[in-house]
Parts: sequence; structure tokens; C-alpha cells
Amino acid sequence: THFLCLDADEYYIESELSKAKELILQNGWESSACRMRIYGKYPTVEYHRDNLNAVPFIHVCQPGKRFRIATEYPLCEPNGNFIALDPTRRLEGIDHKKQFHFFSRSEVEMHHMTLVRRDISKKVDNVSNKSNYGNVTKFLQKWDSWKPEDGILHPHPHVSSIFSEVKIVPNIFNIN
Repeated sequence: THFLCLDADEYYIESELSKAKELILQNGWESSACRMRIYGKYPTVEYHRDNLNAVPFIHVCQPGKRFRIATEYPLCEPNGNFIALDPTRRLEGIDHKKQFHFFSRSEVEMHHMTLVRRDISKKVDNVSNKSNYGNVTKFLQKWDSWKPEDGILHPHPHVSSIFSEVKIVPNIFNIN
């Protein structure tokens, strides 16, 4: 009846996910989104925290609701702030003003281990938005010697600019 589109480097805390599923079913929301946390190089290094980016979350599966890739979401938070949702996961045929719910960080967050890799070059060579990346060669040259105290390092120039600091956090998913 519902689906959650996610990549292998995206994690949710089980209790948050369960509660969010209950709320979606109780309220009849057809589409949802949540904020995400971005991790760099190690599962204990978080690029702290932008309040712009979000990710599509749980959606209903029904005839006439087609899955689209690279399509913008025209969405705002209840307070009117624009939500920059990942455009690679959109379901059409939903009135997002009526049937959409934006989860707060206290309800559920996606933990994106986007740069946690044994070989980061495989990520930057195969990512779907590679054309948006800056100087990948320069990024890769800095990566091996990068330390958290060096500050934000990301191959996408926009992503680098929206985070304010690097924080050391617990390895809550026990990733090696």
C-alpha cells in the first residue's frame, strides 16, 4: 500500500520510522517528507545541519500515482518556508497541499551516510547528480588527508556552502 524510496546509504531510527508509519496511516497522508542528517567520511562525523534540504519519505501506492525522477516538488513547510526536496523521488497525482505531511526533526530524520565510503571515488564517479559537482579531482586530492577539524569537505559546491560546522556524533547505526 505504501513505499519508501531510499538508497543503501540512507538510514532511519527504527522507533521513529514505526511512529511515522502509524501517523501516516492514521491521518491518510499520501505523501510525506522529512529532514536529513549528512555524514562525512566516517559515521561519527556529521555535517551540521542545514534547515533547507529534505528527502521524500513514505508515499502511497495507487493507480494514477506515477513515480517520477528529476521532477521538482512545489512544497513549503507549514510556516511557509521553502522545502528543498530531493527531486529524484517524486510521486505524481497527489495534491501536496492537502495530502502531504512534512515531519519535523523531532519526529523522524533520515541519516545519510553520503560520504561514508571505503572508496569515495566510486561515489563521486557514479552519483546521479555528478554534473552538479565541482572540481572532483581537487576534492579527491583533499579527501585522503581530510580531518573533521578541517571543516566541511564535499564535492558539490552548494552542499558545502549550506553546512555550518562538523560535529562528532555517536555511531548510532554501528557502521564500520
